[in-house]
Amino acid sequence: MNKQTQILTNSAQQPTGGNDAFNEIDLGKILGILRKSIPWIILLNALSILGAYTYLRYYKPIYESSSSLKLTIKNQSSLQGIYGILGANNDDNLKQLAGEIEFIRSDIIIDEIIRKLKLDISYHTQGNFLDSEIYPHSPFQIEAEVLNPAFCNQKIFVRFLNDKSYQLRYARGEEEYQQTFRIGKSINTPDFKLMVSFRNAYQKEMSAQNYFFIVYSKPALQANLRKNLKVGITKPEARIIDISFTDHTPAKAQHIVAAIDSAYMEKSVEEKNKSNRQQISFLNDQLKQFEDSLTLYESQIQNFFLENKTKNIDDKLEKSIQNIEKLVAEKQRLAKNLAFCASWSSWWCRKPRSKTLCRWCLS
Repeated sequence: MNKQTQILTNSAQQPTGGNDAFNEIDLGKILGILRKSIPWIILLNALSILGAYTYLRYYKPIYESSSSLKLTIKNQSSLQGIYGILGANNDDNLKQLAGEIEFIRSDIIIDEIIRKLKLDISYHTQGNFLDSEIYPHSPFQIEAEVLNPAFCNQKIFVRFLNDKSYQLRYARGEEEYQQTFRIGKSINTPDFKLMVSFRNAYQKEMSAQNYFFIVYSKPALQANLRKNLKVGITKPEARIIDISFTDHTPAKAQHIVAAIDSAYMEKSVEEKNKSNRQQISFLNDQLKQFEDSLTLYESQIQNFFLENKTKNIDDKLEKSIQNIEKLVAEKQRLAKNLAFCASWSSWWCRKPRSKTLCRWCLS
């Protein structure tokens, strides 16, 4: 009985110990700690919201378009780095491909891309969080001439009031220039000559949009294109060059890469044709010199014919040979006569102390 009573007593005392541990928790201290942490919690939430807003406001997704060029030009060279692919070792291929890379990044290709895609002016819409470029087709187009270079690469805002007028606005130092003009009419501002016109029919939704355009300076546009352009060698032995371009507008990146491929091929052929034209010009000069020499020789031959009164050179040569043979025969006959006179010492051959030959020797 005593052992069973002791076991029951111990079992009954265990829950009492658990309640004491729960009662020992000081809820007041916990609430005090929470009160002190509330500012930090609010600050962390505010920073998270601010970070998300900043990300949405200023971050734009970046798209990349790429292509590969396999060079097949052989034994050709040009003035702009189009070196001949001779199929030598990797070092030779690397040197040749390095020249091709510099040619792709040169002003010749960059300027051709700008001209083809008309990248000197870009069109944008201003949003609450992000500004977006309208590419490739903007609802309006700009023809602009910058009078003050300081306003290149700056935002020029356009707001369409209706289908006949628009408001032009941009910052001029600490002041703001703002004026209303008619659509389709050429205007002059202190900084620009420009004309705004619609590409298609006017839409009412255009009045609710805030548009702006940027007129780029040539150096700035070239630098921006080179910054986002990557050209590298994939396989030197296969003579493959990779071209990639990054931009916030996927269609623009794709069009620029396609334009680079096209411009590279066109300029390569153009430089090859230029080299061929130079070779043809050189050969024509040589041919002209040969023609001049031939004309001179023909003139000399004609003069020879006139002087000798014959056009048959073979006949003239034959007659000359016959005359020479006669002279040789006459010389031999005279030599024989002189030898006969000397051998017989005829008194009639020579007069005393005279070198005059007798008539018989000369006959």
